[in-house]
Amino acid sequence: MCGIFGIINFNYKPIDTVKAAQAAKALSHRGPDDNGTFLSASGNAFFNHYRLSIIELSKLGHQPMTTEDGRYTILYNGEIYNYKSIKNSELKIQNWRTNSDTEVILNLYEKCGEDSLKKLRGMFAFAVWDEKEKSLFAARDRFGIKPLYYFINKDEFIFSSELKAINKYKDNLTISQSGVEAFLKTGSIPAPLTIYNETMSLLPGEFIKVNSSGVNWLKKWWSFEEILDTPDEVINYNESSRMEIKSALIDSVK
Repeated sequence: MCGIFGIINFNYKPIDTVKAAQAAKALSHRGPDDNGTFLSASGNAFFNHYRLSIIELSKLGHQPMTTEDGRYTILYNGEIYNYKSIKNSELKIQNWRTNSDTEVILNLYEKCGEDSLKKLRGMFAFAVWDEKEKSLFAARDRFGIKPLYYFINKDEFIFSSELKAINKYKDNLTISQSGVEAFLKTGSIPAPLTIYNETMSLLPGEFIKVNSSGVNWLKKWWSFEEILDTPDEVINYNESSRMEIKSALIDSVK
């Protein structure tokens, strides 16, 4: 479990990095092993990462992590189970800087863009800043195991692993009546609702893209409902199907 927090200013006003770093400290319990920050060359994009080291235990796995050419910077929380397979088959890179799955996601996104999501098997919430295009891409895993909350208006986009960091930075969020009612009825608040009127939760299997002009796109990149909508006539529970299920279960356990 790591903590990610980021701010994009659409108006290009310099970000108050001291205030932003203080807000991000609300996530420090999520990552006791390391802490890192990133500020874009233009000064309008800020990242803060609290790291819990799982795969790459050394400082080489430090985040935020940037490609060698300086174009892409990633902020990531999660674990990719097939990162070694992607590393060996999808990416033809001779000299890897780390043994982390973070570097694999970063290079896969550089190569495939949003299509990289379909190649990832695991739990994740990550954001990638494109310094050339001055845009941000943020995504959540298929079943929403890793959380990603965000605030957006005409001036800024803020995202975080937990609402408390956004609340600490904005300090004027208001309680959502719908969120309260949902919590009292069910014990939870269904996404995209949150406990605040001004914030939302990215849905499972969804990504959002924002650029420096404040334009944003929300897109569902994976849906369990689409699988359920498979016509009954194509399902044939024969020996082949049973073997396929067995193989999938064994692979999942591995």
